[in-house]
Amino acid sequence: MVYLYLALSGILDGGVIFGAKVLSNLGASLFELMIYPNLLSVLFIAYFARCDLHKLWRIPLKMKFLFAAALFFITLGQYTPIFLKIPVTLVVLLIYLQPVWTILIERFYFRRRQTLLNWFLVGCMIVGLWFLINPSGGTELSPWGVLLAVLGGVGLSLWLIVAQYFSRQNVSPSGTFLAASVYTLIPVFALYWILRILPEFNGVRIFSLEMPPQLWLYFVIYTLASYVAPNLLLFANNRNVSPVIVGMLLLLEPVTGLFLDWMFLGKPLTWNILLGGAIILISNAVLIRTQE
Repeated sequence: MVYLYLALSGILDGGVIFGAKVLSNLGASLFELMIYPNLLSVLFIAYFARCDLHKLWRIPLKMKFLFAAALFFITLGQYTPIFLKIPVTLVVLLIYLQPVWTILIERFYFRRRQTLLNWFLVGCMIVGLWFLINPSGGTELSPWGVLLAVLGGVGLSLWLIVAQYFSRQNVSPSGTFLAASVYTLIPVFALYWILRILPEFNGVRIFSLEMPPQLWLYFVIYTLASYVAPNLLLFANNRNVSPVIVGMLLLLEPVTGLFLDWMFLGKPLTWNILLGGAIILISNAVLIRTQE
């Protein structure tokens, strides 16, 4: 059941970028997308995580810094490219190269051997992801947007590895999620205050508490469905599962995201989406069956 819960986490994660697109269309700014879901997560989870505060305090400083850096790159990589003329499909492809970075980090930095099946399934899923996203086209790209999306993928790999470390230190899922939300907010708020000082951003709405009640409601739903639920499922089941395996299961996220695009935003369901989704789903089924 552990692998099924991790797969469900990946499926629910599919609402992150989809929900961000919907909220941005409704008027949410980049910083509101980066701040509000994490801030609301802290409010929702703080009571349940209160018993883990002493455990979080004992986590080595270098692991806290690595966790914060990984989360910062994930946040920038997920949202910023959308505002820099990068197609959402390409953002998803670059971020979800994370199984490649994860297996390389695990193999060559931590020197943990990987099975031939793992290498093969990673390759299959990347091929499936390419078909699913189909990012080719004549769209003008921002080099900074591409770089941030790639860094988001590397950050996601580091996040999986460090999150497992937290779980093995007996930090509860709610405690790990509280740490993740707080460590995301610290550098984002720092960047926000830096931008406020720059003259280029004078008079530009970067972040505001004055939003319509309906938009606040959408943020709450978005946070509960795409942040709280998938993260708690992940942190409750990642203790004894290789980050490489978890990373491959999380490739269900772009499958979910594109099907949400089809159902709610009118994106056509083309042959490449069906083929790519089938390759990823079959690869995940093989992965779950062999692990169980």
